[in-house]
Amino acid sequence: YFLKNTSDLEIVPDSISEVSEIRQALNIAERASLRPEELDEVQNRELFITSYEGAIVRAKEEAREKGREEGLKEGLKEGLKEGLKEGQVQLILRLLSRRFGTISSGLSSSIESLSSEQLSVLGEAIFELDSLEKVAEFLRNN
Repeated sequence: YFLKNTSDLEIVPDSISEVSEIRQALNIAERASLRPEELDEVQNRELFITSYEGAIVRAKEEAREKGREEGLKEGLKEGLKEGLKEGQVQLILRLLSRRFGTISSGLSSSIESLSSEQLSVLGEAIFELDSLEKVAEFLRNN
């Protein structure tokens, strides 16, 4: 059917165009019928489309990589920040425990809930506080 009727076809029937080999053969036949300047134009368009598609793929890959790098950088920054805060909490709890003995879970929880800045303030004031009650009072007031 294809070889007999190719020259008479103006449009490709849907049933035929679904077969990739036939589509490819039709494209080859169509190119063979083009004048050299038309063929150059088609090839230039195809080259442009291929370059454009490649640029899109590269842009997506670069964006994905940049996103990964930024996510990793942000994750490390947050991890360091949390690690520093945890270190501050542990140091203050150790100092209080060495100075005053057992620390209640309520006071310990209050200290653990402080921000890094609040922990720094408590760390500076810790040597001026002479009892756990004064530490609790300091936390209530600051």
